[in-house]
Amino acid sequence: MRRRARERRGTPVSPSAPDASRAAEGRSVEVATRSAADAPARAGSGKRSVTSSWRSPLVIALIVGSLALIAHAPALRNQLIFDDHSEIEENPLMRAPLSVRTLLLSEYMGTAAQTGWYRPVPLLVQRVLYGAWRERPFPYHVVVLFGHVFLSGLLAWILAARFALPRGGLLAGALFAVHTVHSETVGTGYGLKEVLAALFSLGALAVLLGWREDSPKARVARVLGVTRRTVYMRLKRYDIARMKVPKTVKGVLV
Repeated sequence: MRRRARERRGTPVSPSAPDASRAAEGRSVEVATRSAADAPARAGSGKRSVTSSWRSPLVIALIVGSLALIAHAPALRNQLIFDDHSEIEENPLMRAPLSVRTLLLSEYMGTAAQTGWYRPVPLLVQRVLYGAWRERPFPYHVVVLFGHVFLSGLLAWILAARFALPRGGLLAGALFAVHTVHSETVGTGYGLKEVLAALFSLGALAVLLGWREDSPKARVARVLGVTRRTVYMRLKRYDIARMKVPKTVKGVLV
């Protein structure tokens, strides 16, 4: 009776013990239900975060670079072999005083060889290595090996980041990293020029594809367009008629 009178007068009434316990049980059941319902969503988000981290272009590049390092690490035990003798040990530019101007104006193996090859960057790198370590093979192999490691990672990164192909970047980069076709290049000192040429080419390609407003398909079209112009210029330089180009190359690139 007193409680009803208080309710009529507007005086707040504290709930009884049984009512309070039932309210607490209801809130606990509601919280448990919400947490159980949110558990699959949290698990799914965790799986998506792990998957997205593995598809990161940087992670893919690191994986591919590690594969290249593991596959070609035995090359560090090689000696100077094959053309290393003529391009490094017997090259008069290696024993001449270091002069950047002379290296930039000289042929790759010296004027006496009369090769006509102009490769100033590999020549400069080899001259610096020769000045520090002479004919020790280990530094030359280190530079070539890690150049190939960086090159493999760069290829995978371009495919994953610029073309939005994470799986393709991982597979293509892994194949490029460990393929035996690179054994001679990575296992010798004179392979530096091939590694640097590929690095400069892929670096230019990465810059070319760097515009964010382009879609992956537009970037592919741009690469094909540049390849088409490059092939045409090479044909024009050597005075080769375009009709002599195989139909497969002409239909795709020219």
